[in-house]
Amino acid sequence: MHRGSLVSTLGFLSACAGYQPTPTSDSFPAHFEAALKDLEKRVAFDLDCPAQEVSYRDLGSTTGVSGCGKKAAYKWVPGAGWVLNSETAEK
Repeated sequence: MHRGSLVSTLGFLSACAGYQPTPTSDSFPAHFEAALKDLEKRVAFDLDCPAQEVSYRDLGSTTGVSGCGKKAAYKWVPGAGWVLNSETAEK
């Protein structure tokens, strides 16, 4: 798994969604880490693929994922979390 690109993508999407933690807020790091774990679990389930075999790619407003011969796209929706934004397709 390419966690570095996932972290970059999530940071970009959080900024685009207008989420601005206050300077004294400690909730953003906890929220950020929880969002990563949620996406990793969801992708592994949807693709029926172990998390370590999944790669992530920034597609602009969505995050592309691929693994085990399948691919999909997810979008971060404030208040809802990660939403599948495509059909899961065979590569």
